[in-house]
Amino acid sequence: MIQTSVYAGYHRQFYSYRYAPKDGAKEVGILAAQEREVAYTYINDNLKPYVLGKNKSAVDYYPYMVTRWDPNIDQLLSNKGNLESFVALMKEDEAVRKVLLSHNLWTKLNDKRHKNYIKSNKGGYLCLFLLRTFL
Repeated sequence: MIQTSVYAGYHRQFYSYRYAPKDGAKEVGILAAQEREVAYTYINDNLKPYVLGKNKSAVDYYPYMVTRWDPNIDQLLSNKGNLESFVALMKEDEAVRKVLLSHNLWTKLNDKRHKNYIKSNKGGYLCLFLLRTFL
């Protein structure tokens, strides 16, 4: 679901010109965002509080990373309490903190002046460094 709906939705939204002629690209991005919303709602409804239930697993790092791509994380989480709790739990995870600190992002996450910086950060290295932490 995350790979086929959420990730693909971000790709179609951020690179909509690859999916349609210039005059239709904006609509592709809008439709992709709507599809992604449906997927996030489903994910929200099934988090307990982690992807596989009450215990955190390696699976949880990927959806956390993907949520960081959202251009408006506050809006994304505003009506999704389970997803909001999941993001808060993952942000406090030791491996996530190490990665964010290594990229000087931890303090920026908590600093309103850097909100636009974080929103523009696509978080690609987060997954790579988290995987390296587990290997």
